[in-house]
Amino acid sequence: MTDTNPYAPPGAIVTDTAAQASSNASRRQRVKTGRRLLVASIVGFIACAVMRRTGPGGLALLVGAATMAAAITGIVKVCRALELGFALTALAVVGLFVPFANIAVYGVLITRATQELRSPRSRTPWYQVDES
Repeated sequence: MTDTNPYAPPGAIVTDTAAQASSNASRRQRVKTGRRLLVASIVGFIACAVMRRTGPGGLALLVGAATMAAAITGIVKVCRALELGFALTALAVVGLFVPFANIAVYGVLITRATQELRSPRSRTPWYQVDES
């Protein structure tokens, strides 16, 4: 007699796709958060430069410190989410303090994060991803 139960588990070994989907979703969220921090830090650096010329020094120092913390956090989040490795992450953080190299660091990281967020794999729901 054959088993005709439609609710029977499949005969093949099925991987745990829910855990994998959670991992991809959290990775995508880290990329989004890191990119937002990088863009916000660019705006913060511009605001800090304007405040240095016109406003009180204490406020510019406070905004500059918060902007620097956001920039370093954004760089680390994006580099870790894109799995660039410790050496490139450290190089990007050091490049933040080098004039004109910081513009390149921002440009490369924001571009890589945007490409990752626009890739079809990151937009595909977890139940439709083809692993082959």
